[in-house]
Amino acid sequence: MALNSLFCKKCGHTWIARCENPKSCPHCNSRNWHKPKTDKGCWGGFCMKTSPESDNKGIPEITQEDLDHISPLHQIIAKELIAAGKIHLIEKVSAGG
Repeated sequence: MALNSLFCKKCGHTWIARCENPKSCPHCNSRNWHKPKTDKGCWGGFCMKTSPESDNKGIPEITQEDLDHISPLHQIIAKELIAAGKIHLIEKVSAGG
């Protein structure tokens, strides 16, 4: 049996397979280790959501508070996307009124 080096597209782990088609990544246990990530609006531990009440027609939204809590590199990227109109910067709505 030839040794196969495999790469998990979910967590980035590389390993030598003991079988031809492993069921999961030994590092993150993802059963979809061979498929690319699909969470397009997530980076730096923060996922942008689209609000159903929004007038932004499905464009992801981010508050300034959330923007302040992501890494500096991701802040730069987010600000460029805001300038391009691909993300909307919204004011945080207070729960108390």
